[in-house]
Order: sequence, then structure tokens, then C-alpha cells
Amino acid sequence: MTDIVEAWKWQAPGDIIERLLGESARTERRGEAISAKPGEHPPRDRYYTQARRLRVKQLMRGRG
Repeated sequence: MTDIVEAWKWQAPGDIIERLLGESARTERRGEAISAKPGEHPPRDRYYTQARRLRVKQLMRGRG
């Protein structure tokens, strides 16, 4: 059974090693740049939430 891989992985071993080293370097750099905290958003007051729910209900009923 053969593995399904990118076409460049079937080239000469020297080229494959260079490409893999380049990919790992990019991956390492990419991991360092991420510093934002996921999931943070500004708090919304209850009036905004209530108005948004009403708007969605109206759209679902076809009165949009």
C-alpha cells in the first residue's frame, strides 16, 4: 500500500530534506508569532442581547 503524499516528496532525497527543513522552520516561526488570547470579546449588555434575539426571531418568522 502506498501513502498519499505531496508530489514533491517523490523527488530526490536531497530536495526532500531541504523542503522538510524549510517547512519545519516556517512552522516554528508561525508558532512564535501567535500571542493573542482566543475567545476574548467585549462584553455586551442585556439590552443588546435582547434586541438581537428579537431580531433573529422576526427574521425566522419572515418579518425581516
